[in-house]
This record gives sequence, C-alpha cells and structure tokens, in this order.
Amino acid sequence: MAADGMEGLRSWRDQAQEMDSGPERRDAEGNGDSGTPEAESRLPPGCPVVPLGIHGDLVFYLDELRQLRDLKAEKHSRLNVQALFGRQADLLYAYWPRKAQNKTTGEWETTGWRPELAAETLMGAAADKGVWSPQDRVRGAGAWIGPDGELVWHCGNKILVMPTSGKGAPRAEEPGVLADLVYPAAPAIPHPHPEAQPAAERGPAQKILDHLESWNWRRGETDAYLLLGWIGAGMLGAALHWRPVCWITGGRGTGKSSLQDVIRWLMGSSGLLQSADATPAAIRQTLKFSSLPVAIDEAEPDEGGSKTLAGLVTLARIAASGASGHRGGSDHQAAQFTLRSCLLFSSILMPPLLPQDRSRMAILELDELPRGSAPPPLTEREIGELGRRLRRRLADQWPRFAVTWGLYRDAMRRGGHSARGQDVFGTLLAVADLLLFDQTPDAGGLEAWALKLAAASLAELEGDVTDESACLNHLMSTTWESPHDRRRMTLGRWVSIAAEHISGECLPEVAQKLLMEAGLKVVTQGGERWLAVANMHRGLSRIYDGTQWAARPGAMGGWVQALRRLPHEVPKKALWFGVTAKGTLLPVRLCLPGGESRPPHGPADGGEAGDPLDGARPSTPASTSSDASASSDLLDR
Repeated sequence: MAADGMEGLRSWRDQAQEMDSGPERRDAEGNGDSGTPEAESRLPPGCPVVPLGIHGDLVFYLDELRQLRDLKAEKHSRLNVQALFGRQADLLYAYWPRKAQNKTTGEWETTGWRPELAAETLMGAAADKGVWSPQDRVRGAGAWIGPDGELVWHCGNKILVMPTSGKGAPRAEEPGVLADLVYPAAPAIPHPHPEAQPAAERGPAQKILDHLESWNWRRGETDAYLLLGWIGAGMLGAALHWRPVCWITGGRGTGKSSLQDVIRWLMGSSGLLQSADATPAAIRQTLKFSSLPVAIDEAEPDEGGSKTLAGLVTLARIAASGASGHRGGSDHQAAQFTLRSCLLFSSILMPPLLPQDRSRMAILELDELPRGSAPPPLTEREIGELGRRLRRRLADQWPRFAVTWGLYRDAMRRGGHSARGQDVFGTLLAVADLLLFDQTPDAGGLEAWALKLAAASLAELEGDVTDESACLNHLMSTTWESPHDRRRMTLGRWVSIAAEHISGECLPEVAQKLLMEAGLKVVTQGGERWLAVANMHRGLSRIYDGTQWAARPGAMGGWVQALRRLPHEVPKKALWFGVTAKGTLLPVRLCLPGGESRPPHGPADGGEAGDPLDGARPSTPASTSSDASASSDLLDR
C-alpha cells in the first residue's frame, strides 16, 4: 500500500486518544467529555502553528513567528499553509509527506508534502478550539493590565510582565497565548530600561521636563508639565482607565514640528503612529489591536470643514474611553474596532470643536520663540535612551497610580471640573507625578494644582455649555426681521420686548406676532412668564436646519428633546402659533439678560403655592416698574 502520510497522522491521533481517554478528560469549557479530540491531538508534536479557533468562514492561527493570522477556508492553499510554518516549513515534509516508490531501489522516498492533508488537519484543530473572535481577546504592542493588576508591556518581540510590587526585574515571555489572551508578535518597540530609575533632579523625567520648558508655552511650565503627562500616558495606553487627548497649537515658528520630533524620539519610531496626513480608517487599520500612541501633525481645518479631521477627532473621543466602533464592509460584513490609544494633535489653528470633544482634551498653546533661543542640546540617541528610562520609571511606580489618580481627580473636582475634566487633567497630572516623584502628592501640592488648573480659567472649557443650553442659545441668537419697518433683531431681543423686560422699541403685541412666525410665544402661567416653543413649526425648522437639533417634515423637531432638559413645563393643551401645535414652556428668565424676568402685575400673579415650578427654580424678584402693564390675556392671544 502506498505511504501517503495518512499512517503517521492516524498514529498521532491514536496516541492522543489513548492519552485523552478516561473520566478526567474535559472539553474546552471544562464541562466534561466533548467527544472530539483536543486541538493538540490533531497536530504533530512540536507543531509551531497554534490554532486559535473559527469565527464564521475565518480560521485564526498564530503562525510560526507568533503573528496573528486569519485564513478563509478556501484560502488554505499550499503557499498560505507554507507561510504559516515560516522558517520551519521543512516540517511540512515530515508531518504530511508525499512519497513515491523508487523504481530502481524499490524504496519509498519523500517527493513533497500533502497541502490538502495539512489544511484538513489545521482546520480541524482550529474547529476543536471552538468559536473564537479576536475582539477583546488579542492584545497588540503597548501597555496593558494583567489579571492581578500588574503592568504588562507588549514590546512586540517580548512580553514583559512587571512585578505587582513595582520592584524587581520583569518576567519575560515570548509572544503567544498568556492567561487566555493572545499577545501576537509585532515589530519591536523600545523596551523599558533594565535598571530602576531615580526621581526628581536626578531622574530622566526632569531632564525631559527641562527640555520641554525651553518652548515658549502660553501657560509656562504648566503646559510643559501636562505634555510630560501625555507622553507618559501615551506609553501606558490601554493600562489607563482614561486616555487624555492633547492639542498643541501655535503660529509658524513656534516649534510644533520640533516637538513632534522629540515625541517620536522618546517613543521610538515603532512605538508611535505619527502622520501628517492620515484618515480615520488608516489609523484604525494600522493600530489594529495595539495601544500605541498616535500623533497627528498639521491637523489644520480647511475652509469647508474637513470631514477627515472631524473623523480623527471622533476617533480620539472613542479612544479616550476605550469604546467600540463598528463599520460595514463591501462584503456586507461588519467590522468592530476598539481603540485604546492616546492621541496628540498639532496645528496652527484648531477646528471648531463640539463641547464634548473640547472637554476631552488639554489645549497646549505655543507663542513665538524668543530670538536666538534654543532647546538644550539633546541628540536623538540621548532622547531615545531617556524614553526607555521613562518606561521603566512608569513600570516601577505603577502600583501607586490608582491612589495618585484618585487624589488628582479629587483636586480637579475642587477646581470646578466636571467628571470629564477630572479624567483628562487628573490622568495627565497623575502620570507626570509617577515620572517625577516617589511618593503620592501632599495636600499642599494638590491644592496648588486645583488653583492653577481651575476650570473657570482654562481655554479648554471656553464655550463649554450643555447641549440644551447650546440649543437655546442658537434659538435666541437667531435674527428675525420685522416686515413693517425691516428692523432686524435677535429672537432673544424680541422675547425681551414681548415679555416687557425692555420697552420703547415697539409694542409687545408686535413682538408677539413676530415671535409666532418663528414658532414662539410669550405666555403667562402660575405667576411667571414663559416662552412657549412649538414642537412642530416651519419657522423653527428653518432656524434649526443644518444643526443637530433639526427636524424633518412631519416629525417633531430635535429641539424639543434638547430644550426639555432645561427647567420646563409641558402644557396640557395645544397653543396657538399661527397654527395650533403642542409646545414646551421655558421660563422667560432663561432667555433674558441676567437670567431674570419681571413677573406681571395683578392679584392672580402673586406667585402662589400653585406655581408650576414652585420649589424647583430660583424665586423671581418682585418688580416695582410700571412698564410691565400688559394683561396676561393679551400675552396669551
């Protein structure tokens, strides 16, 4: 009988089944006999290819170099299987030989190998592993957290597991499967320095901080300190709960490109994804499963508002929290991605940013460098070595990060920051603290940072308003023209006239009619004046067209949901806006200068206990002016 390699395969299976037989054999879930051989029993002993499992029509492996590979079933060709075995492709001739009988000697000789038999075995071994997806199971190059809270540094060619105490040498592992997670091989990134690093004046972080302070920062050493924190955060990547975004901005000649060079040298060219012209898809596809930092240079807004730049900002927002995104493909298969990288942008001008994006970043502004100034003389090699020392410093100090982060977040809370601001600035300060000091910060230092980065004084939070406030601001700042005298004023001013907060420009009845054309109306209820906003109205649709609060024909406007997050009342009956429509009542005081409205006079408007906002809003001061003499029935007309 011809020897075709099947005998060897059967013998391996027989031996494996004998070893695996018995009551102690359990399946991959640990639930008893699975009835199928384990993946290792299908493969020859010492096989360098590791099957991981199957998902749909994709079969996943770690190849001989421990790279993550996926192959469709029909792609298990001779060359693809040979590529899986890489440097040990000669084993294919021993595992699945193709033999022929020598006509002269009569002996059987190996003349090749059986790719179809190799493919059957590999796919069967992967099927034994069950359904498997790389999502949340694969960890690429960068820093991660181990099962016991330890820092795990995937350096591409080595996996360094740092001691939980932060002291001592790391445990080095080869890329592969560790604790049920896959750490595939990747291009090597700089390893942490083998020796522990000192803090303060003698440490590498202080040298880098001195170097960064040689740039002319708008906030002086504060911005240099925050950038040092971002550099450390970029190295830690997925190990952080929150990954802050920084945006460096300044005119020509302020040294932005030089800063980008310093950051690249610190991270190492393979430890940083740096680009001056990238799309969100390119960033996602390049990072894949890694947590390496990303630096985008020349992120300039164009005249029409770049969709690419907006997409990159959205990507930064997703990466900050480690949220997942999904995209459909041309093959009608959805792709899921999770980013855990810190992003850094630099540009002359920043694009218009939504509050939710601006609140996720620290804005570091540069002024022009003084004539003749130069940074300290550090070479690329020296800065690269300091980068390795920073990595080791972070690893040694990592056990105190959680406590330090909590202290800085609390300091930012006392400085007036929202939870998002606490995440951003608390993380930057905590990471910089790990790099520079050996102990957690004291109360005096924390209070100093709370004052220095007080929310009310930061450019990052200028224009930081809630969505509902922005919606009302958009409405009140819209100009509306009187058809009688062509007078143009903002709707906020027309509301002030209709509510008799200001007088002398025109009659309140005239302002009221103009407001109804826009889908608005001033009414009186429960002793207070309210601005009624229609739920569906052509005028409001024009005002909000092109915004996130827009409406489509026949549907309730998006402004309704936004405005109802403000103090409001929902009238039980429809109101008259030139047409009958349901609406939302907002206190007029929200729309007036100073935020206060004069209540109308009369015995029925004394702010009795039946006031619809009684106990839910600030009291309205009484008015002594005689200007507000219009009756409530006139305002309700």
